[in-house]
Amino acid sequence: MLSIEQCKKILKNSNYSDEEIREIRNVLYQLGEMLFDEYMKQKRSESTKKK
Repeated sequence: MLSIEQCKKILKNSNYSDEEIREIRNVLYQLGEMLFDEYMKQKRSESTKKK
């Protein structure tokens, strides 16, 4: 997981508080997890169709 300091560097000159950055980071991690889960679901579906 990215640290708050790493996130601040990525956001460059943002006026977000540490708590807001933490919330943004958490939402982005959740989104990434959902996208990965969907990708894996599609891959499993494709592999079962080929058999």
